[in-house]
Amino acid sequence: MKNFKRIYYIPVGNYKPRIDENGQKHCLNCDIILPKGRQRYCSDKCTTSFWTKNNWSLLRQEKLIESNFTCQRCGFHVEVPMENGKYTMEYWEVSSLFVADHIKPVCMGGGELDKSNIQILCSSCNKEKTRKDLFVFWEEKRLQQNYEAFLNFQRVQHTLLEYGGEPNQAKILAAYEVNTQ
Repeated sequence: MKNFKRIYYIPVGNYKPRIDENGQKHCLNCDIILPKGRQRYCSDKCTTSFWTKNNWSLLRQEKLIESNFTCQRCGFHVEVPMENGKYTMEYWEVSSLFVADHIKPVCMGGGELDKSNIQILCSSCNKEKTRKDLFVFWEEKRLQQNYEAFLNFQRVQHTLLEYGGEPNQAKILAAYEVNTQ
């Protein structure tokens, strides 16, 4: 298993606009030439789109709105009122009932900020899925450790045979313990 560090946002300083052979800067989001006065994005729409793709809070909010406040597993739904095209303060209360869950967990290779790897679940469905994900994760880890131990055992057995020793159980176990320390 690989070690990883959670990423909640990507600092804007890490991104520099692409500059073509004519010295013109291109939008970080859509790659068109930047209008005069713009530094990284061609429009406010591109700015929002870029940050949504690279910021966990905005990505979660977008997925929650896309799902229409509905659990994508059991169908639990909450109606959230809007005023003047914006969600009311109840949005914040309702949003705590839902979790933005990684379909393929990050620790198992799923994309941290990959929109296609995120689903909206209610709290109880998320707990159930997390329990299953943890079981699979630890089972894979256990199988990997058993496989590595088996390979190590085979190397020891091969070494004993190579040097003329009979691969009896006592010799193999003694060599195995030396080899694994």
